[in-house]
Amino acid sequence: MSSPKEYEWLPGAMYPSELEWLKLNIVNSKIDLLIECGRQDGASSRWFHENLPEHLEIFSIDLDDRPGILENSIRNLKDTRVQAVTGNIFEEVPRIIAENPSKRICVVEDAVKGWAGLGLLLAAANFENVIIIAEHNLHTGHRSRGFFQRISQKNIFLEFSDNADIRELHKRLVLENPAIAKNSNRDIEESSLGLINFDCEPRASVLKQARAQGKKFGLWAPQKIGRHWDAKNYQFYKKIFILEKYLRFLKKAR
Repeated sequence: MSSPKEYEWLPGAMYPSELEWLKLNIVNSKIDLLIECGRQDGASSRWFHENLPEHLEIFSIDLDDRPGILENSIRNLKDTRVQAVTGNIFEEVPRIIAENPSKRICVVEDAVKGWAGLGLLLAAANFENVIIIAEHNLHTGHRSRGFFQRISQKNIFLEFSDNADIRELHKRLVLENPAIAKNSNRDIEESSLGLINFDCEPRASVLKQARAQGKKFGLWAPQKIGRHWDAKNYQFYKKIFILEKYLRFLKKAR
């Protein structure tokens, strides 16, 4: 495995080893197009530009509703091939997939957390040309992490990978990195990027397992999202997302 380029890690962001784990799968599966959900200041987007094969198209979606972070993103992505899309992921993800039917696609979800994010990923997995789905912030102890592990038959977190090089890379880049050890908001022994690669396991089995546990998702059930996408009713989940975000705000102590 080639030496990774320097990556300016920020607390809460993907570990350098998680990015390398994702890259390894993207390269091995000959992915043509990456959809990144959640861009913030564009640091990971720029890493994708600098480290992924040059032929690969990169779309990065964010609401871009925070001026300071947007300015950092514009600066970070200047002179890159990253196509920064301002919009809602429940509207933009199915649009980009539908517009690129011949491309082998990877969808990385690092915007909406929990069941909503997983619902979007699994709805995207119904498109045969979506080869890899990945969710960040699947922390140890979270129900969504346990769910992701149950629907997949493979070692979807890098620390359980059969690839000794990637495990050694995690040790060198994360476990032995004083800055990450001191500032990480999660256990550095375990990664939180869950990845399912349909080149390595049956799509039908994963989707069947997800459907069987659909009640956990509520409104965010993948089959419900998929039905709205099939009808090109993208506005429904865009409105639900905004409403739920507002309701969460109301419940917070002021």
